[in-house]
Amino acid sequence: MTVLSLALMMASACTSAAATPTVTIAPTATESPTSTPLPVKEWTLEDVRVDGSTVTVSLRVYVGIDVQVTLDGKPADEVVNTLPTLDYVFLNVAPGQHTVEVRWTPSLGQKRDFVKIVPCCSHGVQ
Repeated sequence: MTVLSLALMMASACTSAAATPTVTIAPTATESPTSTPLPVKEWTLEDVRVDGSTVTVSLRVYVGIDVQVTLDGKPADEVVNTLPTLDYVFLNVAPGQHTVEVRWTPSLGQKRDFVKIVPCCSHGVQ
């Protein structure tokens, strides 16, 4: 038996074997992976309300961030969480000019705090 006849026999055996069924999946169009765009704003100051000696600072939060609000450097007496709005309530606020400080840390792993100082309300004795 020559090498040529052996090769012909093997080729014949391979083509006569039962074909194994295969599944062909049609390619689909997919978008290339992109990073999630960051929101233009992480929060906005919705409102500052003064009712007698009570000041309420309302923030609308657009993304998961750690946020703290102070009035003249003092923390809120109460925080009312009705997402997406956070109400920071300050009690027994003295009459006069005040400053709201908003300090936030993005949830995206950034290690630094961001601070925005907003001149706020002024109220007198009622």
